[in-house]
Amino acid sequence: MFPFFLACQANQTHFLVRAAQNRRTEADEEEITYSLDRARAFPSQQSRPLEVPARHGHKARSTQVQLAFGHMTLLPPRHEPQASNEPLTVWVIRVWEELAPEGEKPLEWILLTSVPTMTLEQARERVDWYRQRWLVEIVQSQMTKTKLFRTWGSGDHIADLHFLVGDYHTVN
Repeated sequence: MFPFFLACQANQTHFLVRAAQNRRTEADEEEITYSLDRARAFPSQQSRPLEVPARHGHKARSTQVQLAFGHMTLLPPRHEPQASNEPLTVWVIRVWEELAPEGEKPLEWILLTSVPTMTLEQARERVDWYRQRWLVEIVQSQMTKTKLFRTWGSGDHIADLHFLVGDYHTVN
């Protein structure tokens, strides 16, 4: 994933991804910590309602989630030759459910982004972007299956998505 982050940076493109690995981070010049552990230590900055859609045998439900955000510096992987030796500062947004209904695993998203996130409003916006990921995944997979990118597209998949959905104001 680190090469992806660097490629985005080199191409002046932002990213927003859900963290899956507990990556090494720089807490200060001498202390190394881990990303998921640090994100889980962020104090809640807001409680807000969230609608969880139905999925694979789970009913749709309403819940209350906590929201926290901050930034951290990710250290490059030690065993990945393509990665730079330079650390990378990212913004981290954590959304979690303290009390899930019986039989449900508590919701937790730890999001990493290159988009500066310094206010609650910005953190909520990044969460809303993440909640729309299914639309991008569906449109992209269908366009790829039908070869629309290759038959009429410009080769710039983001611009092609703008052309397809016709809304130049919501995707940057």
